Amino acid sequence: SESCGLKCDLPEISEQIKIHQIDAEKSWKKIFNSQVGYISNIPEAIIAMLATSSIGAIWSSTSPDFGVNGVLDRFSQIEPKILFATSGYSYNGKYYDSLEKINEITQKIKSLEQVVIINQREKNVQKIIAL
Repeated sequence: SESCGLKCDLPEISEQIKIHQIDAEKSWKKIFNSQVGYISNIPEAIIAMLATSSIGAIWSSTSPDFGVNGVLDRFSQIEPKILFATSGYSYNGKYYDSLEKINEITQKIKSLEQVVIINQREKNVQKIIAL
């Protein structure tokens, strides 16, 4: 299928999940019992969710159009260690930047140890931040 200009087929998605599983087993499993996504409906969201579930961790997500308080209410309950977030999202032909909200969220969820920001415009992982 094609989403946000990306072509993903089942073998490709399976390969991405395996890569994330290997990373998780090497380092993440020790520190992550829950991971969250402040992320659009993009292939990276599915990959992050499946990789998280495959190691027995808890996954929760919200759309990037959620307000900060709604995100904090949902995510704070499970004390996530990692946040996957998109830098922004498009709606009705307009792009909305999420970086300020991501910054506020990361400052208020004290359990976070790592943030992965997916650059929605460039379609790649922009940065991984260890907190």
